Amino acid sequence: MLGGLVEYQALKKVKVRSVKLGLLSSVTFGCVGLYVAGFQILYKSRHFASASPSGTARIQAQRPVVDHCNVLHPSCRADFTPRKDLDYCSQHNGGESSKHKHPCQYLDEHQMTAGALNGAIMIPTRVTVQNQHPTGQCGLEAKGSCENIYSFNSHGNSTFIADVERFTLLIDHAFTMPRKAAGSPTFGGLLPETVRRGSAINYPGYWEKCEDPKNLTGCALIGIPCIPGHHCGSADDSSWTAVPGSIGLRVGDVIPLGSLLSLAGVDLDKDKNSAGESLRQGGVALRVDVDYENREPFRLAFWTPGDMRYTYRVTRLPVETYKMTSSTILPNGHRSLSD
Repeated sequence: MLGGLVEYQALKKVKVRSVKLGLLSSVTFGCVGLYVAGFQILYKSRHFASASPSGTARIQAQRPVVDHCNVLHPSCRADFTPRKDLDYCSQHNGGESSKHKHPCQYLDEHQMTAGALNGAIMIPTRVTVQNQHPTGQCGLEAKGSCENIYSFNSHGNSTFIADVERFTLLIDHAFTMPRKAAGSPTFGGLLPETVRRGSAINYPGYWEKCEDPKNLTGCALIGIPCIPGHHCGSADDSSWTAVPGSIGLRVGDVIPLGSLLSLAGVDLDKDKNSAGESLRQGGVALRVDVDYENREPFRLAFWTPGDMRYTYRVTRLPVETYKMTSSTILPNGHRSLSD
């Protein structure tokens, strides 16, 4: 009993002289060191604490105009492509006729959209108008069965929106950091202060452009240039033509709808849904993510984060169709449906 109380156990180390085991040990510890120091710290900057900002976004559409003029100025003129030059319009001169062609109509941004909510916007590419009349079978005094309250007068008329790819989108966004993250210590000025808030006009912006947008392969970041003569916080002007029509303004970033569709790998006429309809006919849903980050791969001063920047990433959502239906009661009691 007493012997067990005074016993002490100690580890015994045995040194084995082996070239193979020594090399294996050195390679293993070397790989772990490279993974931690090279990949996690230098490349991924995982030694910095991360925080998710909260923010808001605004998006609005504008018809194509001459020389980027302000649509609120009386002298500003639209710059629509003639319908005779648009292949998908029935007014197109030349080429084969197709059942998928419809008459094209010109609309401005106020006729096309009722505004944007929470960073979402609906831009129609096709409008079908159908008229209905009351059946008279479902009123308060009707005694028979009610099959339909309204009945269709015809299949309706469909039109495409002319030059919709040349409409431009203005995207504006801002963010704030959580208080806990924004209050990180700087250790007497040895570390830079944490970015507390910012917006699209404060930092350089980029579009992610992929050779294969569906599988997200061959992706590269393309800088958003400022309009000449203005400072907007965006990248330099060297990549002016990288994403056609994309520019940075003091109020946000502008990109034509056609360029946005191209970044998502979408062609409104060539791409079809399962029903065989073109996406111009059936609609498509796109998602635009805005990622703020200040991690910089292989930064020499690895103890400090890099400069803040933001990146737009565009993806197509897996929906068959995307549309909206509205109704209007006419003075004669009939109903008009717009799809």
